Amino acid sequence: MCNMDFISNISQGGLSFHSHEYIAPEKWLHLYIPVDENYFEADAQVRWCKKLPTNNSGDNDYDVGVSFCNTSEAFSARMIEQVCYIEEYKKRIRKTEGRMISSDQAAAEWIEKYADTFPSIVS
Repeated sequence: MCNMDFISNISQGGLSFHSHEYIAPEKWLHLYIPVDENYFEADAQVRWCKKLPTNNSGDNDYDVGVSFCNTSEAFSARMIEQVCYIEEYKKRIRKTEGRMISSDQAAAEWIEKYADTFPSIVS
């Protein structure tokens, strides 16, 4: 399972995600993001928390931005993002073309088609 639904953006030094709770800036979090049978874990500090427009259920939602403690965690998060895009590509191919491809095949196709448009983390 690779679920990027709650992550709204991954950048060079952090990411943003949706939360049902307000999280105060400067608070430290331990993030746990499942990817297939593996997971990504990292410590991050909240940089901002913005209230989103109220949804249909009347619940409050927030967009939370965090920065990672070190560059290796930021690089790992970018790799997670690529894996999630590849898994979404694999699902889309199965749905639209009826082809069942392995994760390795999906990765090779995705890299050939989209890797050059995937933003670099080098500043």
